[in-house]
Amino acid sequence: MKTNYVESNDNAFSAQMITFKEEIGSYVAVLKLTADQVSAQAADADYFEYCLKCLDILQKAATQATAWKDIERDGGTPPPTGAPVAPALPDAVPAVTPGIEARFRALVKLIKANPAYNTAMGQALYLQHFLGRNNNHLQQRYFLPKCLCRECALLVKSFAASFLSDRCCPSSGLI
Repeated sequence: MKTNYVESNDNAFSAQMITFKEEIGSYVAVLKLTADQVSAQAADADYFEYCLKCLDILQKAATQATAWKDIERDGGTPPPTGAPVAPALPDAVPAVTPGIEARFRALVKLIKANPAYNTAMGQALYLQHFLGRNNNHLQQRYFLPKCLCRECALLVKSFAASFLSDRCCPSSGLI
C-alpha cells in the first residue's frame, strides 16, 4: 500500500517543509545530497511559508473590509478604530518557480530510494508517515496538546488543527 507522506493541508505542508529544512543538514553527507538540492528546498520552504503568512494577513484584511463595507451600506456603528487600514505584509523572500510540492516530492523520492535512508531518518525529516496520523513529532516540536478533542484543536495554531482528528480523548468528556 502506498502512503502519502506529503501533507495535504497547506499549513501542515509548510510545517513539514520547514521541519525538513531545519533537520536535513545532519543527513546531507550520508544521503549524498548537493548544496543546490538543499538550498533549493530551503528556498521553497521559506517562500511557501511567506505565501501563507501573506494569505493569512490578506484574508483577515478582507474580512475587516467586508465588515466595513456592510456598515457603510447597511448602516450601523463603526468600530472605535474606524475604517480598516491596508495591512503590512512580512518582508518578502525571494520568489521561486511554481511547483514547490512536485520538487519536494522528487527530492523525497530520491532520498527514500537511497540505501542509507532509514525510518529514524524519515521521522526526523518528517517524511515517515505515522500510522493513525500520530502527531507526536509535531507535539514535541510545536508543543501541541496530546489530547485529540475539539477544544484542544481550537487552542493550537491553524496548521496544528489538521493533525487533530474528530476523536476526543477520554479525559475531555466530549464524545
